Amino acid sequence: MKLRDKIVGLPLQRSIFDRLECAGTLLGLDSALQDGRFQASLDGEGNLHVDQADAAALAAAFPEWPDHSFVVRLDTQRRSRCSALLQATAQAREATATEHVPAVYRAANDLLDRLADFVPYPLLTKIVPDLLREALVKQDAPAVPSAPTPSPGMRLTIALERLAPWCWAHGSSPAVLSDAWPHVPGDVEAAVRQFCATHAGFGPVAWEAPGFDDARYTLAAVAGLGHGAGAADEPDPPRFSPIVPDLDRLPMTLSGALEGWLELTDLQIWYIRNAFYLGLVPLLARIATELGLSPDRLLFVTRHELKESIPGNVEITERMATYWADIDYLEYNAVETQRLQSVFEEASWLSR
Repeated sequence: MKLRDKIVGLPLQRSIFDRLECAGTLLGLDSALQDGRFQASLDGEGNLHVDQADAAALAAAFPEWPDHSFVVRLDTQRRSRCSALLQATAQAREATATEHVPAVYRAANDLLDRLADFVPYPLLTKIVPDLLREALVKQDAPAVPSAPTPSPGMRLTIALERLAPWCWAHGSSPAVLSDAWPHVPGDVEAAVRQFCATHAGFGPVAWEAPGFDDARYTLAAVAGLGHGAGAADEPDPPRFSPIVPDLDRLPMTLSGALEGWLELTDLQIWYIRNAFYLGLVPLLARIATELGLSPDRLLFVTRHELKESIPGNVEITERMATYWADIDYLEYNAVETQRLQSVFEEASWLSR
């Protein structure tokens, strides 16, 4: 069954979806599936296919009364995959500064591998939280956790609320600033860039679709708040703190596991886009320089090709032509002609 149409378009991003079949193993329920594999895949056009019978089989095999060992395994796997991706992202940022080119390749390949390890989890968030909640209800738990409060989305909105008066007080309408970017007052530019650096990861599924890594997108979001002109609340520019997922929550109880899965549900896209913008993009820029390529061309190779043998210019050019011919996809994701180049141009600011 086709679950979603054309969720991603870049070959590099499509290639991190090749471990979806491991979903059952991550839950310790692979024996409920034929050959132990969860039948889910991303086709060459970026369409996501999921076997609904396999999804039902996982739900049916999920224990009605999960014991402590099951909960510990379930929670340990989730924390491990999330932590590994965050660690690989941090190591990628460190590797960007090294002069040792093989280390740059290793960091990029490791980050792509950790992304592939993580990608089954967004699928599992459609199944597991409801099953954990049902188990808690059946056990007459005194309190069944709900989504984190404030949610990551609410924290993002609060940060935008802090940025809005600074834009008005030191420039003009955020909508005007968005159109004028990067030709905006220096104080506004610094505040917006700091916001983007700490909120990179929030945005659409497709990597190249503008999100809160992008200054113009961020300013448009500030404009969407609908605030009028006013003085900034503080004389100093706003400072923003990055998201830090809670991966050390103890003890490992059924209730705690649900809290962790609910947080993951809110941050599933953030994990992947954050790794891309803060970790992978700077490394791809370094690799492209070594190869004498425009860095956006590396978005059209797969992770396996990056590791083994990068295709020739003719093949990459053909893939790019196919991508740019998909007008519906490009319009849906607001990908303008220069968007892929701008992703790399902004990377130096995001990774500071």
